[in-house]
Amino acid sequence: MSSRSPIFVGLAWALLAVLGWGAMFPIGRVLMASRALSPESVAAARYLLAAPLLFALSFLRGGRRTFPPRLRDWPPLAFWGLVGSALMAWLLFCAQRTVPVVNASLLEAWVPLLVMLIGLPLGDSFSPRRLAAIVLGFLGVLLVLRILAPSGFRLGVLRFGDFLILLSGLCWSLYTVFGGPLVRRIGALPFTAWTVLFGGLWIVAASLLFRRPLALPPDAPSWFFVAILALCPTALSFFAWNEAQRHLPLPRLAFLEYFTPVVAALLGLLWPGEPVSPAQWFGMLLILLSSFF
Repeated sequence: MSSRSPIFVGLAWALLAVLGWGAMFPIGRVLMASRALSPESVAAARYLLAAPLLFALSFLRGGRRTFPPRLRDWPPLAFWGLVGSALMAWLLFCAQRTVPVVNASLLEAWVPLLVMLIGLPLGDSFSPRRLAAIVLGFLGVLLVLRILAPSGFRLGVLRFGDFLILLSGLCWSLYTVFGGPLVRRIGALPFTAWTVLFGGLWIVAASLLFRRPLALPPDAPSWFFVAILALCPTALSFFAWNEAQRHLPLPRLAFLEYFTPVVAALLGLLWPGEPVSPAQWFGMLLILLSSFF
C-alpha cells in the first residue's frame, strides 16, 4: 500500500459523510415545515433509531471492543454525546423551522473556520496556503448562502434561525477537535455508537425534566423520513466522519465540509424545489477551486 493510500481512504470516508449530511438538510426542512414533530422529537428518534444499528456494526467488527475499555472513557463519551449529538441536532432542527435548506447548511460552512481557530492554540500547523484555501472556500459558501451577492454583503437576510445554525456548528467543531483523540484510541464505530446513544438519551432526559413530551412520527411518510435521517446523515455520516479522522489531518478533514452546502443546494433544487442563482453556481465553483490548494 502506498503512503498516499490512507489519504485517499480518508477522502472517501469524508465525502461519504458530506453526501449524507447534504441530504439531511432538505429532509429536516420538510419535517420541520410540516410541524408534525418537534425538533427534539426528530432528534431523539433519529439517534435512538441509529444507535442499535451502530452498536450491531461495531460488535460485528470489533466484538467486545465496542465497550469502552477504561472507566475514564465514559464521562467524555457522555459529554460529546451531549455536545456533538444532542445540542448540535436540536439547534439545527429548531433552526430548520424558519430557514431554507441552503441556509441550514451554513452549519457546515462555519465549521472549517472554527476548527482552524480552535486548533491554532492547540499547536495545529498554519500556512498561507491553508488560509487562502479556507478564505476562498468560505467566500464560495457565502455566495451559495446568498449572504454575499454581486451588490455586496446582505447580512439582513440572516434570521434568528441562522444564529442557531452557528451555535450548532460550534457544537460540532468542539466535537470534531476535542473528540478526535478518543476516536483514535477506542475506534470510530464505538465512539460514534456511544455518542449517538448518549445524544438520544440526553434529549429524552431533557424532555422529562422540562415536561416537553416527545412524540412519535404520526404517519408512514414521517417514519420514512426519520428512518432516512437515522440511517444516512446519522449512522453512516457520523461513522464515516469519525473514520476519516484516522486517515486525514484535522484541518484537511474540516475543510471538506465546505462541500456540504453545495450538496444541500443541489438537493434543495431537486427537492423541495428551491432555486439556485448564478451567484450560487459561481460560489460552488470557488469551493471546488479552493479544494486544489
